[in-house]
Amino acid sequence: MFGLFGKSKKNKIQALIEQDGIEHATQRFAEVLCDMLKTKELAYQFSLEEIEAASQGNEEAISFAIDSGIPSSEYKGAMQRSCPEIDGKDGPQQFLLNISTQLHSDTDLMVEFRTKIANNVMKYFYLGKYASNEPVGIKKYNQLKQLMLNEEISEALILSASGINQTSFLIANDVNTAVSLINYLSTLTGISGVELINAVSEKQNDKQITSIIMDKESLAEYEEVGSDDSWMDVLVKWANENNLAELQDLDSPAYYKQTGFPRNKNQLRSMEYLHLPNSNISQLPPELGNLKKLYCICLDGNSIENYPKEMCGYKNLTRLDLDDNKISNFPREIGNLTSLQILSLKNNSINDFPIEMKKLVNLRKLVLKGQAIHLSSRYSPLSKEGFEVTIHFDDIIKEEPIQTWLDKTDTSNLTMTG
Repeated sequence: MFGLFGKSKKNKIQALIEQDGIEHATQRFAEVLCDMLKTKELAYQFSLEEIEAASQGNEEAISFAIDSGIPSSEYKGAMQRSCPEIDGKDGPQQFLLNISTQLHSDTDLMVEFRTKIANNVMKYFYLGKYASNEPVGIKKYNQLKQLMLNEEISEALILSASGINQTSFLIANDVNTAVSLINYLSTLTGISGVELINAVSEKQNDKQITSIIMDKESLAEYEEVGSDDSWMDVLVKWANENNLAELQDLDSPAYYKQTGFPRNKNQLRSMEYLHLPNSNISQLPPELGNLKKLYCICLDGNSIENYPKEMCGYKNLTRLDLDDNKISNFPREIGNLTSLQILSLKNNSINDFPIEMKKLVNLRKLVLKGQAIHLSSRYSPLSKEGFEVTIHFDDIIKEEPIQTWLDKTDTSNLTMTG
């Protein structure tokens, strides 16, 4: 692909480069390729093939391969692993080959032209050396588009948006993940969940949605500039005092993709998963409420007694796992977690079920197994308001409903207070 060619007369591509400049010309052709590639996975395969080809070329091409941020172990053999969507008759590789070979009379220009186009594709899809720059919203939008390539998932989301829940057990986790992504994107952009589902399923308005996400995230970053970040120092100190493991990727098929706790401020700002099970934690600092991008929290198996009201302001939180702790009360602000889908409180000692829990309109699973009965508060599970909460969620309390508690509890010597 990057071999030597002879000299010939100037052609249309050369004329375009002279007219627009190579940066502008390669950007225009890269945009065409990005439209053809559709998904991040296809763009990655395309990039691997370009990098492998470049690694066999001249000095400039080899330099591009080295600087790509993708190791040789990933791109070697990529051309043999190609697919029709990449290398078919009307695919992106053939398109790039057709335009770049028009520059065969100037080998150096051809190499620069092709590598700049490949580099722009990588930049657009946040691949290789650009991966760390990917905005959270774009990452989630691409993840949603990839999930909805599965027709079953796409149909389940469309039905769910119409009020019909008929999700197969085999795709339940993926559908829940997609719903979490939709909630996040809807909150970020102001686009309704139904509009997002329809746009992605019909492959419409992609550029407009991407542009809105970029604008909203840029605004959010602008608002953060200059703000007091002393809360991050508090969290780093808390992590060190509790000997929490450093943040690392978690190879899990379920919800949590990271575990541990960061010491880096940029990682703190973009943190999406708070996964610290069995970490010997007894107190949660209120500064954790500043981790605005969280959408899954797992604190199972600790010694936590109080859940801070500051941790009830997460607009995108969809899962909260607090099994096997010592939690006795919830703040009334828990009702603000309106995106919450799963709340697991197994083996705690809850005194207080505030009536505000009825505001959790998206809750699909409430786990209360092993919960002890207490009558020390008017908001206990046996109080008037507590009963309203449990009755309200009766159809989703599957593991141990309120009647099971009553059957196991001797209330003969207890009186209700409040």
